[in-house]
Amino acid sequence: NNLTLSFVQNDGDVGLGDIWSVPTNGSAAAAVTTATPADELAVAIVSVDTIAPGAVTSTAPALLNGTSATVSYVLPTDADLSGVQVERQGTPARSFYVPAPLTSFVDAGLTVGNTYTYAITAVDRSGNASGAVSRSLTALSIAPTFSSPTSGTTTRAPFPVVFGRGNPASALFSVDYSTNSGAFAHWVTAKPGATRTFGAPSSGAFTTTSVPGRTYRFRAQATDAFGNKTPVVTTAGATVPTDQTRATYSTGATTSAAPDRWLGTASLLKPVAGATARVSLPGYRVQIIGERCPTCGVVDVYAGSTRIGAYDSVASRRLARQVLFTYTFTTNATRTITLRNRGTSRRPNVILDGFATWN
Repeated sequence: NNLTLSFVQNDGDVGLGDIWSVPTNGSAAAAVTTATPADELAVAIVSVDTIAPGAVTSTAPALLNGTSATVSYVLPTDADLSGVQVERQGTPARSFYVPAPLTSFVDAGLTVGNTYTYAITAVDRSGNASGAVSRSLTALSIAPTFSSPTSGTTTRAPFPVVFGRGNPASALFSVDYSTNSGAFAHWVTAKPGATRTFGAPSSGAFTTTSVPGRTYRFRAQATDAFGNKTPVVTTAGATVPTDQTRATYSTGATTSAAPDRWLGTASLLKPVAGATARVSLPGYRVQIIGERCPTCGVVDVYAGSTRIGAYDSVASRRLARQVLFTYTFTTNATRTITLRNRGTSRRPNVILDGFATWN
């Protein structure tokens, strides 16, 4: 923005070859010096920029993350743009500058429940400012939530507890990130005598002193990067599956080991009709864990003296650690469960691996 003005004569008002100041606001010029008639002088005068830049446009919805907010905008195309000046109205008020070419800013330290208005003004290198574009938002507390359980095979809501293949058992659960844009989370699980804290991307917790037959209740709480916490969520009681050796057998049983069996062993109930296995279990639900095979047969199941069902354990090939039978009672109590082998000639075998209960 440089202007070159050549002076050759000045009409004789003050003197030939006068050099004049050149204002930029439209007022009359004023003589500042006198030259000789023979002078032909050139002088460079820098003009003053008074044109304001365009305003910011296309402000996107603010991204709220608990006590911080990300506000985005589109800059004008002025060649001499410097950046934007932001005035935050709220408690407390705040003023800050964001240089170009940045097109967003993060404002942290908001107070949950307070409303904040951001006036965004584009500024050029000469100090000219555009009109302000304003955005208002209310800081909200965004807490992560636990997802709904995807499996009901091992425990009741609010989230599943899944016991592992051996001792110690494991407690598995999941956290839904959808309300928190994947922010960092911690989980806390607890059982009698132990508490652990886990960070993302863990998907569960492992107990360290669980005992087959003992009941545990796990609780979990998620905490996001902004300190928001979910309520403490507690499972129903879950009992570590007991070994089949806990049962008493009417005519004896043959026990053998294999790495894919619960706690390493399974027992073959005497392959004769009427042979029984009897076990006392607490809880409102019971599961029978065993094997399927081509010669495995049908078993009748009793709670006390009442027959509650039967299951057929036949399969075209051997399948270890199968849940063969599940029954849910209307009350939580300790019951004697009896398994009675029907003992057919072609399928006389009953292979037991463990018992699972919930209370």
